[in-house]
Amino acid sequence: MPINPSDDAYVSAGAPSSNFGGATQLLSQGGASPMNVYLRFDASGAPRPALLAKLNLRVVLSGGGSGSLVQSTAWSESGITFATAPAIGPLI
Repeated sequence: MPINPSDDAYVSAGAPSSNFGGATQLLSQGGASPMNVYLRFDASGAPRPALLAKLNLRVVLSGGGSGSLVQSTAWSESGITFATAPAIGPLI
């Protein structure tokens, strides 16, 4: 049963008070001005127990990349900024 994101946004250290929740593309990069992507999924309608979850993303990389995971619902698509975004932790 596919579940699409209910919210998506990216944040940029170069514009710490700007919101990019309405952008048509999700941008992410490291370096001097990091940009992070946030996705939210509502899995309340998924069959229980969930035995397997799989995330498929189409990613265009230029110069490598890495992954991290945030397990938080403390953000909104229209309100998230780099300054207010939940902390990113290690990939688990």
